[in-house]
Amino acid sequence: MNRKQLVRSALSSRLAVRTIGRVLLPRHPVLTVVAYHSVGGSPDIGALDPVSFRHQLEHLTDTAAPVTPAEFEYIVHHPASAPERAVLVTFDDGFADSIDVVAPILDELGIRGAFFVPTGLLDHDPTVVNRFARLHGAPPSEVTSMSWDDARALVAAGHVVGSHSVTHRSLAQIPTDAQLRELEESARRMRAEGIEPRWLAYPYGRPGTDVTRATVTLAAQVGYRFAFATHLRRVYEVDLQRPLLVPRVEPPTAADAAARQMLDDLVSGRWDLIGMSQQRLPAALVRRTDPAHTDPAKAD
Repeated sequence: MNRKQLVRSALSSRLAVRTIGRVLLPRHPVLTVVAYHSVGGSPDIGALDPVSFRHQLEHLTDTAAPVTPAEFEYIVHHPASAPERAVLVTFDDGFADSIDVVAPILDELGIRGAFFVPTGLLDHDPTVVNRFARLHGAPPSEVTSMSWDDARALVAAGHVVGSHSVTHRSLAQIPTDAQLRELEESARRMRAEGIEPRWLAYPYGRPGTDVTRATVTLAAQVGYRFAFATHLRRVYEVDLQRPLLVPRVEPPTAADAAARQMLDDLVSGRWDLIGMSQQRLPAALVRRTDPAHTDPAKAD
């Protein structure tokens, strides 16, 4: 292929991508919701090291516009109020490092976020602790959680503490009555500890695999106001009409230049087309092409 043909082929490919993007992607991106897990905890549970985490957040404060949970709630009803490159940071699983490592860094950088806790883990339920240990291939002694006092302190500091179910099972992979118990019992337990359960993050969070339309209906029935799934894309204005299925992205697990570029790509929407395509795949195809989301430990 000569140079002229190569140029023509490249231009044709770019045009094709743009055309597909216009068809698949909605208009008006509003913000990016980033989902972290363990930071500074045991390497056995896949923790991001604190230096990398700090560098990522510093990069976000320099190149994007972190918003608080309260600002996010306002943006849901007033999308035009979102600053350019708005970002909300969230943290799943309620590990102890959320208090020991994450919260001090957030305080230092002036960032407020949302922490989603499996209530069974905070209650030291051995079944839940062992599930996390199996999930991460770690000894149960390495699975340590924040306390309820810690959770209340986060709320007092301006963060949100939301539900991550009771046992951290994939809700769509268990019967409907079991899903409802997970959502209701988690909300009841949080209220008993003085925390209003308005926010929810579905465990694992893949639409069609871990959360279905029925799951969203149950979340609404229990009274959650905002709930988060896992997509590889930003939040668009149309998503805010479905505040119980808000997309989140998972950040890279390093702090080098490549990781910063990936973080930029996520916030800029360069992964949106892939994320939207994954979202529209039939659930059966997603399960066959994504073994990580068919782990039996998610539903046992």
